[in-house]
Amino acid sequence: MSAPAVTRRTPAGRKPARRNRGTQWLLFTALLVAVVAPVSGLWGVIDGRLWFDQATVTVAGTLAAGTLVRIRGLSAGLSFTASVAGLIVMLTLQFFPSTAVLGVIPTAESVRRALDFYPQARDAVLVQAQPVLSEDPIIFFICLAAGLTALMVYLLVVGLRVPALSALPLSVFLVISSLVKTDGAGLLHVGVTAIGYLVVLAGARLERRATSPGAALRTGVLRQGVLIAAAALTLMLVVPLALPGFSQGLMPQGQRLYLFGKPSGVNPVLNLGVNLRDRLGVTTLTYYTDSSEPLYLRTAVISDLGAKRWEPSDLEVGRDHSAENLAPSPDGFPAQSAPRTRTVHTRVVTGNYQSPWLPMPREAASVTGLAQEWGYNGGTDTMFSQAEASSRKLDYTVTSQVPVIDAAALEASSARLARDPGSATDRLPKTSTDLPRNLPKIIPDTARQITRKAHATTAYEEAVALQEELRSVDYTYSEQTPLEQGYDGNGVGVVAAFLEQKSGYCTHYSAAMALMARTLGVPSRIVVGYAPGRSNGAQALGSDGKQWSGYDLSPSSAHAWPELFFPDLGWVPFEPTPGRGTTPSYASDSPAGGPAPSQAPDTDPTRARTIPDANPSAEPSSPPAAGAQGSGNDDGISAVMPALLALVVLLGLFGPLGIRRWQRSLRIRSIHRATDWRDAVASAWEELLALGRDYGLAQDPQETDAAYASRLQDHLPDAAPEVQRLREAFERASFSLDAQPRRQLVPRGPASGIHRPRASRELALDEALDAALIDIEQGFSDAASPGRQFLARAWPASLLRR
Repeated sequence: MSAPAVTRRTPAGRKPARRNRGTQWLLFTALLVAVVAPVSGLWGVIDGRLWFDQATVTVAGTLAAGTLVRIRGLSAGLSFTASVAGLIVMLTLQFFPSTAVLGVIPTAESVRRALDFYPQARDAVLVQAQPVLSEDPIIFFICLAAGLTALMVYLLVVGLRVPALSALPLSVFLVISSLVKTDGAGLLHVGVTAIGYLVVLAGARLERRATSPGAALRTGVLRQGVLIAAAALTLMLVVPLALPGFSQGLMPQGQRLYLFGKPSGVNPVLNLGVNLRDRLGVTTLTYYTDSSEPLYLRTAVISDLGAKRWEPSDLEVGRDHSAENLAPSPDGFPAQSAPRTRTVHTRVVTGNYQSPWLPMPREAASVTGLAQEWGYNGGTDTMFSQAEASSRKLDYTVTSQVPVIDAAALEASSARLARDPGSATDRLPKTSTDLPRNLPKIIPDTARQITRKAHATTAYEEAVALQEELRSVDYTYSEQTPLEQGYDGNGVGVVAAFLEQKSGYCTHYSAAMALMARTLGVPSRIVVGYAPGRSNGAQALGSDGKQWSGYDLSPSSAHAWPELFFPDLGWVPFEPTPGRGTTPSYASDSPAGGPAPSQAPDTDPTRARTIPDANPSAEPSSPPAAGAQGSGNDDGISAVMPALLALVVLLGLFGPLGIRRWQRSLRIRSIHRATDWRDAVASAWEELLALGRDYGLAQDPQETDAAYASRLQDHLPDAAPEVQRLREAFERASFSLDAQPRRQLVPRGPASGIHRPRASRELALDEALDAALIDIEQGFSDAASPGRQFLARAWPASLLRR
């Protein structure tokens, strides 16, 4: 008995769509727009636009590789493999060309550097607030995430042919934006993403028609697609209005989602609100000192107050000394004019502290216990990572020469500054004296009002007057008011708002005093670091028999304070923030008749540049207490958990779908490779039964094959001819003894009921069965509700039974 006649129509003159370049490039454009649109939701989270340009190039290269292979007529599997290769090439070319073969083929060194990027990116995310500095580790992972999103969307649209599910990976960046931005993902980004998603659905339909001969749109399908698209667009635009996170942020009021562990470093870009509002109470580092008073520890210095974004001054210059070779600052004062100093030893145990900057006491003369990967900037008196060094679990000792400064020395320095301001500050960088362009009028006006009120006539008197006014009852310390009033950040606009509201935290107080001092002709800068912290009751015994007192620091100990420059004395710190730290003794003498501060410790760190030799013998002989190592989760678990969580989510979302598509591909392969035509038909019928179970139209145990096929024809009117043909073929195969060769063409015959009347061509049996299954699956999808379509593809019921 011969096999059933099966014919298929193809529009006259149409080339096979695998070679339809126009359709493939249209789909490429749709995918590019759809993936890049949600990535743009990170505007404002990352500084600048370099990250966005590189992410766009990465996505384009990834998708272009697969498109070029697809145009050559190769399979979807090979095109997906090419896309993976394209992603690897794009990442290597942009980030590791010097370690790659020909600049594009990664080597083991390239992989090592990529892995080294993870702790650096994690530290940046934990330490910094928005916008995060646009550095290579951050940009690399954004490009990697964008590329993986492109791969997932390409797999769903081209490989698995379930474009509707592409909304899941496309929404990832929008969810991230809603979690990390106080104003949410933004309706604009959501709208552009929705449009991109609809374009992908349209492009996928065109691509499917082009790659499946005769797969023209059946009656009603276009109308149904338009309705579904309109509903999807409406949901994506309207639902965000009712959900938190897309218009106002899921975690407003300064809260953050700690995906990489608990924060443990100070934000170096002067946006300390996140640190200060942290109430976890986690000890991130401990220090021991022989000083009679607790110390301020500095991490970074900000001098360029005219920049749009305030960031550490040593990002580009000054990083040319190792931790073992501390060099004096070029803008300090000559050793012969230094005031009397005293030696202070400080031992710092970092525990789980994460930052590219290490906490340091002022006036470091020598450091022991640090590797060459750490460098020192004499201009800012800060220690930084210059070779991707880890700041965790370090134990180092700093010897400092702390000057003893009094009001008389500051008055004498002020007199020199008044006589010859040019020569007194000629060694300072311009960023320490320049005023920002378009400086708000309230800043110089407030400075003049304060100094006139205090009758201040010298630079020293003006500095004290500014400090005491900011610490007066007219100003209120608040970490929430800046959030509520919209000036939680840095910059001259933020300072102007603070002076109007007269409420803020250390960032606002220190920046206000620094800018007002500059308007009065006094060089200034801002230091970011830690306030003295709290005593932990522990002590470490030094080799000289002295007890070193211990202090714990947590994220909420983060602090910022201004330093003003005085000739012959260098950079002198002040404390304008009420309720934080201690007021220096030299600023409590009330030279201009102002009120005396309530706190007046005997000494405070000031500028000294005498560099004696290190004194290793002064290090404590006993180890620090157990609490010195800080607290927190195991580093390995903390690093792996996000990846494991993401893997579980991805397996839950896409695992069943992938298994089902793999099962279908095995049956299709069996159809094409069967040597007996009856085996090919049996595989096709088995796939039909699986599709029925997936879409809730399973065959009943008592139902015959003919009755089941008849029921399917009633439910799937558009695919009824294909179901009928497959039923006839299965019945003939079940009773036929004729093992027809699989490559023999089926007998020619007139077309009967397959789409519109068009020119026809004969197909081999395996091709005909494959094409019939494509149409039948489309028929199931067209007849099902959107919810049933989702369940059939995401969690197919056929996997539960055979």
